[in-house]
Amino acid sequence: TRQATAAAAKRASELAATNAAVSEERVSAARTKKEEGNAAFKRKQFQQAVDSYTDAIDLDPHQAEYHSNRSLVYDKQARFSEALEDAETAIKVDPYFAKGYVRKATALDHMGQNRAAVVALVTGFDSFPQSETHDEDKRLLYKQLQQRVELVALTIRRQEFLNENSVTMPEVEDYMPNPPFVSLEFVA
Repeated sequence: TRQATAAAAKRASELAATNAAVSEERVSAARTKKEEGNAAFKRKQFQQAVDSYTDAIDLDPHQAEYHSNRSLVYDKQARFSEALEDAETAIKVDPYFAKGYVRKATALDHMGQNRAAVVALVTGFDSFPQSETHDEDKRLLYKQLQQRVELVALTIRRQEFLNENSVTMPEVEDYMPNPPFVSLEFVA
């Protein structure tokens, strides 16, 4: 925990030095582009949102939020590999940005990599040092992790029911819970 706190302080110092290198003018322009992306996203103009977030990243690549926002839009466009790449970049830029781990898990879920999604959330949760400043981030990650574990449990119960009752009729499966993002491959 002392090591985690020291690592967090070192990372914060590195981020501050990196951010100082980006001119205030570019930072301001990047924020404007991010806001344009947010507005386009709300209007469901996803390609325009991607373009705005890309411009923000080009102006200030050291903001995890910009990569995370673009990851979300790529996810909405079913461009899951790109969503994953941006989520991973967000995590590299700021390992204490909880939404980066959530975006990574979501992209992995959509790619059928449910185990890797759970691991991403656990990794994110475990990376945060014990401190009050990270409590909200840890709650977000814990909530996401809990939801995915519940979905896995539903899938396991569904498969056990089908196996125990030798049910193979497709029409019965229509009445069983089929949680999103979880495939039967997860429990195989």
